[in-house]
Amino acid sequence: MKDPKNLQELIDLIDKVFWCDEEVYWKLRHLPKERWDYEIISHSSRHLSKSAGKLASVCEAYEHGTDFDKDKAKDITLSALATVLKIASMLEMTAEDLLEGVPKKIKYNPQK
Repeated sequence: MKDPKNLQELIDLIDKVFWCDEEVYWKLRHLPKERWDYEIISHSSRHLSKSAGKLASVCEAYEHGTDFDKDKAKDITLSALATVLKIASMLEMTAEDLLEGVPKKIKYNPQK
């Protein structure tokens, strides 16, 4: 595999590396194929939660006096990003969707 040069190539790479079928993820054997994408999204959401917990652990240790482990935080952030991009792929979102959608989302003002 070649190194990705843009966001869409990164999404495509992650989709290939994190391939899920009934051999990789046992639970799919018990579901009809039309429900696989939803199960993969659900499973990926738990991986995202695990990453959030790992990052919280790094931050909590810092709050209790240890040096902030920036390298570990970076590694966790990369893992979380890969998981988010896998979820985006499963939702049939493209790089263009993300590049257009995120700026709109961060300008959201719930008071309006």
